[in-house]
Amino acid sequence: MSMSEAQESWREVGKVLEGLGLKLKMHFEGVQEELEGERFRDAVDAAGAGVQRAFDALGEAIRDPAIQDDVRRAAASLSDAISNTFSEVSAQLRARR
Repeated sequence: MSMSEAQESWREVGKVLEGLGLKLKMHFEGVQEELEGERFRDAVDAAGAGVQRAFDALGEAIRDPAIQDDVRRAAASLSDAISNTFSEVSAQLRARR
């Protein structure tokens, strides 16, 4: 396993996590737009509603098949990157003996 394979694995982790982050951001921006359109009634009620909506959006995002797929891909990419890195380090340690 070469250094470039480990580096490519970590690049893939970054790409997958970036995509996941963008999708989560889109979910939360939708909720934010709804909140900005509401009139300010009471600070405590608005804060409570905002927190509830944020958690609702997170719940919806978790059920989104695209988010689920990206989470699976991120986990697989992270696993590959860690495995490739440890394989590379092991090979380098064996070569030093």
